[in-house]
Amino acid sequence: DFFSRSSSGVEEEHAFVDALLRQLEHFLEILQVRRIDTVYIGGGTPNSLDPWVFEKLISGISRNLQPLGPGEWTVELNPEFVEEDQLRLLRDRGVNRLSVGIQSFSPDALQLLGRRATVEQNRGALEVIRRIWPGDWNLDLISLLPGQDAVAALEDLGKALSFHSPHLSLYGLGIEERTPLYALYQRGGIRPLEQNVQADMLLRMWDLLDRSGYRHYEVSNFALPGHESRHNRHYWRLDPYLGLGPGAVSTLASNRHPLRLSGTPDIEGYIRSYRNAVQADSLELLGYEVEEIEYWDFMFEYLMMGLRTRPGVEPERFEEIFDVPLLDILSPGRGSEFGELLSVDSSGSLYLDDPAMLTLDRLLSQVWDVLQSFKQERPSRIETGEATLKWYSR
Repeated sequence: DFFSRSSSGVEEEHAFVDALLRQLEHFLEILQVRRIDTVYIGGGTPNSLDPWVFEKLISGISRNLQPLGPGEWTVELNPEFVEEDQLRLLRDRGVNRLSVGIQSFSPDALQLLGRRATVEQNRGALEVIRRIWPGDWNLDLISLLPGQDAVAALEDLGKALSFHSPHLSLYGLGIEERTPLYALYQRGGIRPLEQNVQADMLLRMWDLLDRSGYRHYEVSNFALPGHESRHNRHYWRLDPYLGLGPGAVSTLASNRHPLRLSGTPDIEGYIRSYRNAVQADSLELLGYEVEEIEYWDFMFEYLMMGLRTRPGVEPERFEEIFDVPLLDILSPGRGSEFGELLSVDSSGSLYLDDPAMLTLDRLLSQVWDVLQSFKQERPSRIETGEATLKWYSR
């Protein structure tokens, strides 16, 4: 879920990028950032900007962040806007990873999804990237569409695999409220696939990816060995991150509880806030909602993210952060399905295999219930001030 709005013209695009670069400079200063490991520009269609505005955006970010040494810099691209000059600009400014929103190679699917790109534009963009792009890149695909069967889904995936992307993200379609798809569903125009059909299709697609050499390292993400997304891994480990732009969310370290910053999804207000150099120390004055994430909520987020991934939840890191052994929380005695669903690797990390991944939502509901009962039985030493949350030190 993210804030999205069409541009009203090049003038507004320039004003938006100016505000974004001022916000970046402001946050780097007030947070005294000394190092950034990854950068990700997405949440929409950055390469749909006017070419001059796009160059200003990329060059401004490069100027501010390259001295901080990011090892991975990703930019999302929509295929209908991909051009050779654009890719050369990204390469020359230090971008080393792309994520291309292909979504499907079926004309009917692209129409259902409301995509502007055609199949021909999808193929053309990927061919250009394969020919001249020297870095890593990801291909996004959406499956489990209404009316789609396993044969069609595997055919679409096979077409994606023919481009040999080092990384592939495979998402199941979600029909969210307040979207055109939801309105179509409400009118009876589409019918979601049955859960058992979705599960069968996913397992068959995951198997094809495995046989094609891709490692399933997160519920929706697959990579050839050595090509996993560093940025994604930081996010799933709940490492601190800074989000920029209207509606962006950040999670930052503090002395006791992590802080969650949420910006207002209002582009006009955002531009006004950063039209002049901002010196305010108060984030609330800049339109941010600041929330302290409580201990048990943060633990649930940590487990929720960790169980989406492989190697899963690492017991040593969990105990170091939360001052409680992992197996005290996730054990066969707590939750009827834990013993059957959780696997343990050679290092002791808890993870879900492919069939168990299909039960993730149900498992997380049980994890939440377990944490609520554990909270009553055993108050945290971190909550009482006897210990410190050490998440930010890693």
